[in-house]
Amino acid sequence: PPADPAVTVANIYTLASAHHHVLNRVGYGTSPEGLRDVEQAGGALAWLQKQLDPDAIDDGVCEDYLRRLPDQSEAIWEVNDDIRSGRRSGWRQLHWVNTGMIVRAAWSRRQLLTALEEFWGNHFNVTVPSDDIRESRAHYQWTIRRHALGNFEDLLFAASTHPAMLSYLNNRESDDEHPNENQGRELLELHTVGLAAGYTEDDVLN
Repeated sequence: PPADPAVTVANIYTLASAHHHVLNRVGYGTSPEGLRDVEQAGGALAWLQKQLDPDAIDDGVCEDYLRRLPDQSEAIWEVNDDIRSGRRSGWRQLHWVNTGMIVRAAWSRRQLLTALEEFWGNHFNVTVPSDDIRESRAHYQWTIRRHALGNFEDLLFAASTHPAMLSYLNNRESDDEHPNENQGRELLELHTVGLAAGYTEDDVLN
């Protein structure tokens, strides 16, 4: 790979080092383990290239921690059955989503994937905790992560049609006679083209 670029800094508490810079900008900051990974990869650019293929990165330590939490890819109907029967707390199920994100930020060696999971989770926001998403929010997090490094159109479709999004933005209360415009407006205004695109109220309702 090409040599790492020179880095200049204005902050006296930050090292002018490409290794530190890439960990601070792409991930969640420097650590002895992170700096070792960058060094072993052959530099900041080589490390960044490896981050684009997260499945090839051994993330065993983080996965050991995550095994203490429910599997986020678990079928929504199974989670719903557990909550309705009292085998699982819906409130704790929601908080486990935040716990999982913190665990990945702190311990995952797949730093770019984790940062993009947070970025896209914020862009396609489904606030946690909030109402009517206890059974679906963890699966939504898994869906965002699964598409975080992929095609935007696929991510947009997966997020927009997910039960957590449909519930959060009231689309499951919408029908052809009484459309609820909340998700249609967010889809155009925030998730895709933006206010400057010149869409109309009819576009939102359609």
